[in-house]
Amino acid sequence: MRCLRHNSIVSFANAQGADRTFISQTPNGHVFVVADGAGGVAGGSHAATQCVSFVQNIVVANLLRDEVYWVEALTRLDEAMLRDRSAGESTCIVIEVRDGVCFGTCVGDSRAVHFDGDEAVDLTFQQSRKPLLGSGDAVLRPIRFDLKAGRLVLATDGLWKYALRNDILTVLDSGDWESLPGQLVDSVRLPSGNLQDDVGIIIVDVTP
Repeated sequence: MRCLRHNSIVSFANAQGADRTFISQTPNGHVFVVADGAGGVAGGSHAATQCVSFVQNIVVANLLRDEVYWVEALTRLDEAMLRDRSAGESTCIVIEVRDGVCFGTCVGDSRAVHFDGDEAVDLTFQQSRKPLLGSGDAVLRPIRFDLKAGRLVLATDGLWKYALRNDILTVLDSGDWESLPGQLVDSVRLPSGNLQDDVGIIIVDVTP
């Protein structure tokens, strides 16, 4: 399977937006990150930014990684964030795609779901919602999934809490690739046009 294209968006509900996304192409695949800094906790946006920066530095090193590597790496980050007084807490999903397999780790209530027609597989169904990254007690769960044709959606709870399944499927089946992330954000807007929560989304198109 190949990740032919990917697209992303981050939309904030207010000026203190704390959702972050990151995409990087590696020599053998791609790395995708979604993080959502905890609201109501000081330093949430900084915590989400730290997640992205940490993964960026790992990707630059160009090491051979698997899901065990990512679990151990983010466990170290959890401990480092606890010692950083300016950092709060954050959800985090890291998924690396290589040779037809996605692997990585996750914690919190952000989710990664693979859609193939009406079939949906939640790659993050085993994750621990709390404690979050930065608490010093985060339980990182491994992710491993043999990638199939379809669309992989990584998103923060600003999408999953408020979007209807049928609305997501309708958007993903539409033909306008460039507008897909924006359409998903629009599907959770209030009649006023406002958002109830920040929304961070990455969509990955997977073909044979």
